[in-house]
Amino acid sequence: MVRYPENQVADADLIQRDFKPEDFDKIPPHGRWQHFNAGGVSRLEPLIEEWRGAGIDGTEISRRVVDVIVVSVLLDAGAGDHWKFTEDGVTVGRSEGLAIASLSAFKAGVFGESYVDGESNPGLFGFVYVLISNLQLEH
Repeated sequence: MVRYPENQVADADLIQRDFKPEDFDKIPPHGRWQHFNAGGVSRLEPLIEEWRGAGIDGTEISRRVVDVIVVSVLLDAGAGDHWKFTEDGVTVGRSEGLAIASLSAFKAGVFGESYVDGESNPGLFGFVYVLISNLQLEH
């Protein structure tokens, strides 16, 4: 049974409870991009600037950002509350930790060749290979 209308009403009620109409523009965004910046650390922006500095054009940079976001979201599906990642001695959990971990793996070339050198292309095939090679299958 589809419950979209009830969910929309519930969402609208929460927004109206917590924000006055004149404050709607102050509702903080929530999405994968914000997960990458958990703890107030900018992680995607320096990588984007590195790519710009290497002469990578805007269209290619957009493709790369979409790649890392899609891989991160796919890895996050069902990760649960107990998953944690430690970066520079700071432990971050849940979706934020998984976003940071997937970005770290992406930059290290775990899903294929690294984008960091400005030349290579990890693509989704590397991601699929990592998933398949780590499956525990029972017959």
